Amino acid sequence: MAPQPVQEVRTEIRLVEDLGYDSLRLIELAIALERAFALPEIGVHRSTTVVSVGDVVDLVRELRTTQS
Repeated sequence: MAPQPVQEVRTEIRLVEDLGYDSLRLIELAIALERAFALPEIGVHRSTTVVSVGDVVDLVRELRTTQS
């Protein structure tokens, strides 16, 4: 899904600078995460705090925990 895929995914890889995401791609990523993990809507404000792959992992974990 990343516009500029990398060989090895690491938590410190940045979505915009390293993977080439733009604002539209970030919205698509949020929707894909919502669908893949049955998450509540991530929302624009929340998605702007996601900068790295590690942030994505943390967000999914947090939202899945709050659903339980």
